[in-house]
Amino acid sequence: MATIDSQNWPSGDEHNQKTAPNASGSFVSVVVPAFNEAPNIPLLWRRVADVLGGFPQLSWELIFVDDGSRDDTWKAICLISSEDPAVKGV
Repeated sequence: MATIDSQNWPSGDEHNQKTAPNASGSFVSVVVPAFNEAPNIPLLWRRVADVLGGFPQLSWELIFVDDGSRDDTWKAICLISSEDPAVKGV
């Protein structure tokens, strides 16, 4: 079972994240299926936040769909979503 090391994760404040449509109405939802991906969840979150955070005119959300994982995938999703309102887990 993979373990989660959240010590080196950036906080949600490090990214320009918005979870409601902005004045231009541009909103993007990124939906990612995840099965036993605990160590990769924070890596993908960081990359998506870095890229989409570079577009200040864009509002976005990242939705992880845990597909019955047996590792700590759901825990990783919950940890990130508790710090970053742009991240949701299903």
